[in-house]
Amino acid sequence: MGLSSGNTDRLPRVIELHVLRLSEDGDKILLAAHPEAETAGYAIAVDARIRDIVLPPADSTSVVDDSDMAPEEVPEPEPEPEPVYELPARPLAVSDPAEALETAHGLRLMRVAPPSANGDGTGEGDTGDDTVEGEAAVDGDGGRQAATVPLDSVSDLGLHDSVLANLHKWNVRIPTAVLDEGWWVTKLGDKAWQISFRFLSRGRIHEAEWVLDTDEAMLVPENDLAAMLGWWKQARPRRPRRRRGGRGRRRSPARKRGVGA
Repeated sequence: MGLSSGNTDRLPRVIELHVLRLSEDGDKILLAAHPEAETAGYAIAVDARIRDIVLPPADSTSVVDDSDMAPEEVPEPEPEPEPVYELPARPLAVSDPAEALETAHGLRLMRVAPPSANGDGTGEGDTGDDTVEGEAAVDGDGGRQAATVPLDSVSDLGLHDSVLANLHKWNVRIPTAVLDEGWWVTKLGDKAWQISFRFLSRGRIHEAEWVLDTDEAMLVPENDLAAMLGWWKQARPRRPRRRRGGRGRRRSPARKRGVGA
């Protein structure tokens, strides 16, 4: 905004003015030659329309175009913890064959090496480099508090239920009462029991054998049949396959009629 002053016979001198504020009555706009001046040197009477254009209301909000602003970064969700299975407390207190069989029926077969008493994963149940070591928590006295292994490396069912589920899957139709008579227990020492299971199928007697290690609180299969019968995992649903190339080709009329090209 500029105002001119001086004689008419000379060229007008242009002064650049800066808006400072409204007057107390709100009918004038106060201006000064310097934008940071404390005292206004000029005043212009204005109506409400001009006042709102030059000095918008204090509570008015400006619209910000955020099209060029960078999108807010959304943090990636933390991965869910892997489900684990807590191993039974050890050593197991087993005093007679009936108690050994009951204990073995409730244990789950594992495809891992249990952590040893000192927590280094080098217990008697180690089976090789392809095993997965469990994680053990050790208290202040060096004793074992708890140990966990990945849930995928543990059977979903105990030994007794896994055997029944697999026999049913293999179409071995034998009453449960008869199957329960096929279990045998033999003591192998102070810390081990042999658990045997025999059944008749297709005219042959099949026998599976496990060793119940009471010191490590685990079952060790002694033959391939024991490893298969004692392991049970629920089948995961398969994803439907997508067809490629649409619904297939259409046969041309010439081929359909047997006419050559």
